[in-house]
Amino acid sequence: MAVDWDGVFSTARQAALARLNSNLPLLLHTVETQTAAMVSNGRFIEENKETMTAEEYEMIQRIQIRATEGVFKAFEGIGIVAAQQAAEAAWEVVAEALRAAAGVAFI
Repeated sequence: MAVDWDGVFSTARQAALARLNSNLPLLLHTVETQTAAMVSNGRFIEENKETMTAEEYEMIQRIQIRATEGVFKAFEGIGIVAAQQAAEAAWEVVAEALRAAAGVAFI
């Protein structure tokens, strides 16, 4: 079954925003940009699932979560915990789509 990446983007964006609890226009744009990067990597994983190792997946996951967390922490008023939770929540949506729809076994 094919992944609905537009739906994954929307759900991941909402998951991150729910944990950041802010409507700053620049933060909203940043969440969209970071979520788009996560979804892009999700597509890459789906396209390469036959040859990708669990270690490679875990590296992509760590990079995406840490990068996103770092960007969110740069905003005044966004705490470390909220930034971490937002990044992890957004990635979990991508990971769930890969597990459910793309059949990526090592996630």
